[in-house]
Amino acid sequence: MGSGATGGYYVRAEELMQAASRGSLGTFMAERSAESTPQLAEQASELAFQAITGGDLDAAELATGTAAKVWLRLGDYKLAITNVIDMQHVGYMRADKPEQYASLRTKLLGSVIKAMQVGARPAAFKAATIAADCSYWSALAADTDSQDLILQTLRDVISAAEILPASLPLTVPAADAYRFVTLTAAVASTAMSLYFRPAERADEADKLLRSLASAVTRVVPLDFAFEQLDEKGRTGETAQTFASLADHYGS
Repeated sequence: MGSGATGGYYVRAEELMQAASRGSLGTFMAERSAESTPQLAEQASELAFQAITGGDLDAAELATGTAAKVWLRLGDYKLAITNVIDMQHVGYMRADKPEQYASLRTKLLGSVIKAMQVGARPAAFKAATIAADCSYWSALAADTDSQDLILQTLRDVISAAEILPASLPLTVPAADAYRFVTLTAAVASTAMSLYFRPAERADEADKLLRSLASAVTRVVPLDFAFEQLDEKGRTGETAQTFASLADHYGS
């Protein structure tokens, strides 16, 4: 069987997606279990990438979910949860309301646990970082007092950093490292500019910022740069934010 779009795995992946859209993917895979192969799952992931590139988030979500189910059927739990997290990432790209971000964050934190259970640490880190991003965008989109959501974002970012056994970006894909650093700098800058009240909230903010300063020192190399994303100007801004964080909250 070839791998082209007219007679190979692309066509089979599309068949799976059609079955998934009808809610009959489980039955379809059971009837044609011999055709559930790693190549088929990889092609579903490729279709997801193409869909994201083309701006078709519906198809991307369907393709990543389909790939996850194929990997699960094949018994590869690391790749199954990785694709589940990719599907949730698509959900993050679609969200624009606090309640949507909150629901997605809950799902992502559940995926963090599952990913760690099967030893998929990079996937767990990605899920934890996107969960923190959900908290941050919830804060930005909130109609009322957002200080509690900023504190939640700080907790989420610190939790994501704790997943890493060593410094960035060697331990995870570059795109996930850049997301983490960008988000960490943004929430640190926001938190340091806020006047937290009441006193209990201010005390928690101080403790979290001190924990964040320690985490940044541990996982973000001094020479970290955004050159691969062609955002060299952001490197200086991020370094200034982290330097201020260290000055005010470092040990």
